[in-house]
Amino acid sequence: MTRLRLVPMVSLSAIYGGCIVLGALLWKVPVFLAIGYLVISFVLVIRWNSRIYTLQFVTSLLLGSLAEAVGTTIGAWRYSGSLLFPLWLPIAWGLAGVLSRRIVDDLEARRKAVREDVLPTISQCRLTPRCSGQYPSIRAGYCR
Repeated sequence: MTRLRLVPMVSLSAIYGGCIVLGALLWKVPVFLAIGYLVISFVLVIRWNSRIYTLQFVTSLLLGSLAEAVGTTIGAWRYSGSLLFPLWLPIAWGLAGVLSRRIVDDLEARRKAVREDVLPTISQCRLTPRCSGQYPSIRAGYCR
């Protein structure tokens, strides 16, 4: 894996780690934590500039909130405070959805890139008489 391919995963890991640290530092002040998660969410959605990430954020926020509301209402779990669940939790659901979607999209792009690099090499090997029946060397780009 080249350095360029590692950059998106490192930055996504840093964002994820930053969200965890933010939660650990601000869990006692739910309003500030909610604002922090909202800022991170909006920056990511605007930076990635795609309607699919906005849709993913809203869908994850709504479905996560629904699950939390049902779980707390039936007594499966509960949170301290007067609300069904903390103010920041739906935003965290939305943020988790957006980050998960981005990770999956990046992994899928890598899979396609590897496939595009390997398949022509395999095709060339099958077409080249001196390589017939041999497997290609993926790194070198020629038949062994």
